[in-house]
Amino acid sequence: MASVELLYAREVTLGYGKKEVVRFSLELRRGEWISLIGPNGAGKSTILYGLAGLMPLKSGEIWLANESFTRLSPRRRARKIALMRQIPATSYPFTAYEIVLQGRYPHGFSQEDEKLAWEALERVGGLHLAASPFSSLSGGERQKVWLARAIAQQTPILLLDEPASHLDPAVSHEIYQLLKELCAEGKALLCVLHDLAYASLMSDRILLLKEGRVLAEGPPQEVLNPDLLEKLYGIPFSVVKHPDTGKPLPFPSIGL
Repeated sequence: MASVELLYAREVTLGYGKKEVVRFSLELRRGEWISLIGPNGAGKSTILYGLAGLMPLKSGEIWLANESFTRLSPRRRARKIALMRQIPATSYPFTAYEIVLQGRYPHGFSQEDEKLAWEALERVGGLHLAASPFSSLSGGERQKVWLARAIAQQTPILLLDEPASHLDPAVSHEIYQLLKELCAEGKALLCVLHDLAYASLMSDRILLLKEGRVLAEGPPQEVLNPDLLEKLYGIPFSVVKHPDTGKPLPFPSIGL
């Protein structure tokens, strides 16, 4: 698949009020998976929210393909970028299907939108959840519904904030496999992860983010090394190779 740049961010700064939280540059291509990793408070989620248009740019520029990000209306922007946030603890007074259908809002509602919402639920294996109140769903089921909502939005770019957090290994694996399939179909993924093993196995490139700055960027084999990881988290790491892929598998080397 030819490399097509879908998102270009240059010297972008984001923050709240007068406080600058993060400064970064980023290029994201069709079919590429980039993971953002780093300590809590490093600015990872802030990057996603800025790229989704949920907070204003303090400086810098963002381009979506050949269009200026700041010149796009929120609705046109939402046709290009979908955000899957961390699932909040609060409940929503909607069914699972109604949550997924909300992903079609940027396109307007029609019978075609209803069809796409059903297809997205089916894609995540959630058709049986359609009529269930969102508040009644388990954590894994909620993650699937939120992912279906992002899929239904049918954007070339997906921004994902810890898409498999707090889930058991089987459900996590199911979600990551689906995300990898979306990449193979040409979607571009920018994903916040704390699971370093999955970040290594899934990512084409990784950005190490510390205190609002990019510490390093590159393929997993380059950036997931003990020296950089210790600089990133402030604790020593050991790294072994995955027996099948040869990709690095880091883990804290703390004596217990």
